[in-house]
Amino acid sequence: MKSLLILLAHSLKRVRTLVIVMGAVLAVFQVFLIVVARSLQRSNAFGQLETLMPAFVRELLGPSLISFMSFSGIVCVGYFHPAVMASLVALSIALSTTLTSEIETGFVDLILSRPIARHWIVTRSIIVLISAPSCCSA
Repeated sequence: MKSLLILLAHSLKRVRTLVIVMGAVLAVFQVFLIVVARSLQRSNAFGQLETLMPAFVRELLGPSLISFMSFSGIVCVGYFHPAVMASLVALSIALSTTLTSEIETGFVDLILSRPIARHWIVTRSIIVLISAPSCCSA
């Protein structure tokens, strides 16, 4: 178990810059959406935006348009925006290839030269892969 914690600490140190920067970018994006929604709410522009849409679009979107045309609606869209989802998927892909990069660089050979159970290497990768994107999205 101690070897798992050592491997986990090493992996988290390797990816900490990527995770911190990704979390900061997503936080700035969310704050930007809040500022935009607040400015739209103050100027009472939600009603004006709704009247700018053609009638068939309003009928097509129905009640979901009304929920989107509010402060809380725009803020909620920020959590499911394609840019946010794409960045979290890209982070997950980058983190899932760390084990492969360690094999290519020979780091896994150094790890396996020590008395360590082989399943701890995979367990460590799974823990990092699950915990890092969840920290960014929270």
